[in-house]
Amino acid sequence: MKGSWKSVCILPLSISLIATGCQFSSSDQKEPVKIPKAHGHASSNHTSIPKKINAGEEQIDKIAGWINDEEIVFSTLQGTQSLLKKMNVKSGSQSILYKSPSVISSVYISPDQSRLVIHSSLSNKKAELHVIKADGSELYTIALPSTEIHIAWNPFNEDQFLVTTFAEDWSFRCFAVDSKEQTVEDVNSAQPFVQWHSNEEYLYLDWDQEKTDKSAPLMSKQISGQSKTVIKNRVIEFKQEEDGLVTLENNSSGEGKYTFYDKDLREIGSFKVPLLESMSGWILPQTDNGSNHKFAAVIPNYKRDGNETYQLIQYNWKTGKRTIIIKDSPNEPIQLSPGGNWCLMGNRLEKIINLETKEIFNLL
Repeated sequence: MKGSWKSVCILPLSISLIATGCQFSSSDQKEPVKIPKAHGHASSNHTSIPKKINAGEEQIDKIAGWINDEEIVFSTLQGTQSLLKKMNVKSGSQSILYKSPSVISSVYISPDQSRLVIHSSLSNKKAELHVIKADGSELYTIALPSTEIHIAWNPFNEDQFLVTTFAEDWSFRCFAVDSKEQTVEDVNSAQPFVQWHSNEEYLYLDWDQEKTDKSAPLMSKQISGQSKTVIKNRVIEFKQEEDGLVTLENNSSGEGKYTFYDKDLREIGSFKVPLLESMSGWILPQTDNGSNHKFAAVIPNYKRDGNETYQLIQYNWKTGKRTIIIKDSPNEPIQLSPGGNWCLMGNRLEKIINLETKEIFNLL
């Protein structure tokens, strides 16, 4: 298959699209779901138990993520409209952030949790993007032709993000959006999944459209120019943060390596992980970054009796300390709280994990 970015990127994108449409029954369980003590979990006697979401007669759609260390954002369906709400997981108090006359497809929260982009579909060929502050005040609205979108926030400027729009044939266009200046500019990119590297440059994986390579050079390119630079070879996935860069490299057959770099691209930490493949390409680990140099990932265990199992780990890329949170973990999306003490998990982010006690609680 030509266009090798598809073999790596469409799989997680498709999983995300399917997951947001899933419906799960809410659990009536009031106590935390306890992991066996053989996994090293502590007692919950002194643990603050997070509150469940109480939506009344509304239908809970999905949880979008954290907007601070105590509050999460989630969407509900009320008749023909969607509501975006926030809830304090300690007190259970709720308030409405945004009302949408159409179904909310997805919500993208900025790295500093000060901004949200709400994606709703006007039709199967047009997306509407609403930019709001974390207090619910509206900043900017745009409509773009697309069947699917991908958004990457600028970690250096909370008012800017990159949007990639996809047509039905997976052709794409990239745009740079500034919600403060209320501008939308075309970004000339040969690859769809671009991320900010600075306020003047973006990063992308330079897949060879004529080959079926399993990795690609990580490139940096000027947004308003043609100059580009090779950052790293044999990269599968990457994430640019304000304080550094994370890459997943194809280290050898069946093995990858996460590498962490500071702002000046000096390597400051790394660890190896098994890599799994499907008929469509790599099965990328679920990952997320928190503050204080914390990184979480759901990674495969090395094969045991031919069965694939996973573990949830946390890694401090400043100290090099790696901690197993759940030894046998479901392979599901995760999102760290800003302080890195809690972790949402699940196809709807419907579970919350205390990373200190290693206990799981249900939010639905």
